[in-house]
Amino acid sequence: MTFHDYIIIGGGPAGVQMGYFLETAGRDYRILERAERVGTFFETYPRHRRLNSFNKVNNWFQEPDFNLRFDWHTLLTHDHSFRYRGYSKEIFPDAGTLAKYLQDFRAHFGIKVQFDTDVTYIDRDPETRHFIISTAGGEEYRCRVLLIATGPVRAKMPKIP
Repeated sequence: MTFHDYIIIGGGPAGVQMGYFLETAGRDYRILERAERVGTFFETYPRHRRLNSFNKVNNWFQEPDFNLRFDWHTLLTHDHSFRYRGYSKEIFPDAGTLAKYLQDFRAHFGIKVQFDTDVTYIDRDPETRHFIISTAGGEEYRCRVLLIATGPVRAKMPKIP
């Protein structure tokens, strides 16, 4: 059993972004990611390979906060130091560039991810109120705060007559 104050399930944009803020705050956390690297969703989807989100590379404003309104791919940092800008100049970029950006972002900031970890069950300890996370590999994780960053999911309903 491994304990962390915070556990994030999912290593996509939301999970990596939350990992950045927990890392810079010096918190005890771990991201649990099913794949062997972050951002793998964008290596397959969308099927047409173009992001439908806007990427305005060039604009004339000096204010970083204003420019981020037109930059839908950059993850937030305290100093705007790791922008998506250099990964694509296309208005609707190829999805693979976002996956590469997320992987580089994670490596650059040392965000802690446990790869190849498929979460199969979540429960809560009635005494401590800690979350209990079980994985397909038989590992058990516990945490005070659980953040789900998996994107939309569909329930698996068993076929019971």
